[in-house]
Parts: sequence; structure tokens; C-alpha cells
Amino acid sequence: KLYVPGPENIAYFRRFLRDFMSLYKYNKVIIELPCMRLDKHPELNTGWTAFAKYMHYSRSNDVLGKNGGYKNSPNVDAGDGYIIEKSDVKDIVDFANENFIEVIPELMTLTHSYYLLTEHPELAEYVGDKWPSTYCPSNPETYKLVFDVFDEYIEAIKPKMISIGHDEWWGAPLGSCPRCTGKDYSALFASDVRKIHDYLDAKGIKTTMWGDFLLQSV
Repeated sequence: KLYVPGPENIAYFRRFLRDFMSLYKYNKVIIELPCMRLDKHPELNTGWTAFAKYMHYSRSNDVLGKNGGYKNSPNVDAGDGYIIEKSDVKDIVDFANENFIEVIPELMTLTHSYYLLTEHPELAEYVGDKWPSTYCPSNPETYKLVFDVFDEYIEAIKPKMISIGHDEWWGAPLGSCPRCTGKDYSALFASDVRKIHDYLDAKGIKTTMWGDFLLQSV
């Protein structure tokens, strides 16, 4: 699992795919891709760039939440903080395919969704957060945005499988969202996974995700 490279590191990334991964018989690579150029939602690119600059200039590793808690994994090293052109993404995928490596894009959903929410705080689970990381799974508008973004990535990459993230659901304390307050959070989690899975399944695309919230708590 790797971040998509920034513009200046694409040549190195290609060599890594060919001279290391392919050489040693790796046949799949998950690439986290929060920063591809989007035609339908260019505001997300603007928001991601602003967020990456904030994290780099502040030299922060984690994001401070509204109530003083830290949210980890902002992942602004993806793209080295830049926006990656669709042509470059397609080039990476084509090159990987030539070397018998399947690219599985990771499009973080529910959690670590900074790239979706920096310009759409109205969809955030935690109202008033400066850099929201978790979207509201009870808001129908959330999925209009998510599926718009998915469609652009699907068109560019034509993946067989997409990783939907869903790890570390700590970005919003229980009861912080007026739409979700009083609901069963395990049911909200499951419903979100099903909505995204069913959308991808209808397009013939498989779903993979992190499993930390599928494990029994001990």
C-alpha cells in the first residue's frame, strides 16, 4: 500500500514498480489517491491543496479536533501535497498493468475523508471542525458527492477493486452530529459500507477495506 507520488517522483515510482515490485513478483498495489484532478468537483482539489499546505507549514503530524483531541493520518504525503493530473494517474496504471501489477485505488470514505470535506463542511460528522475528517453517514448529500468522485476515478483507472478505507473511526465523538445522535453507530457503519459496496458492485467492481472495526472488541 503506497501513496500516489507527487509530480516530481512519478519517474521514480515507475522504476519502483518495475525494478522492485514486478521483479519480486508483487502483483497488486493499493495506491491512496485523494488528490487526482477532478472535473466535476474542482473545489475538492482546492481544499486538498490548502489542507496539505496547512499541514506542511505547521509541521504537524496529526490534526487537532474541535474539542482538543487529535485525529491521526491526514495522509498529506499523498501526491507530495500536489494535485495529480488524470493523465499521470492513467500513465501509472498503464505502466503497472504492463508489469503485471494490478492497481487498487484507495479512496478513503467515512474516515480520513479530508479530501472530500475541506470544502464541504456541511457534510461533516462533527459540525464546526476546521479540518473535518469524518463525513455524516445519515446525510443523503454525502453520497451524491462520494459517488460523483468515485465515478471520476473509475473512469480514469478502470479498477477491478477499490479500497474504501473505513479504518480508525475516531474523528467524531458519539453524539456530535445532530443527524446521527441516538442511532446505533454499528448500524451506521454497516449501512455506509453496504451503500458503497452496492454502488461499486453494480459497476462490476469489488470492494476491500480495513478490518479494524470488524474485529471483536476485547
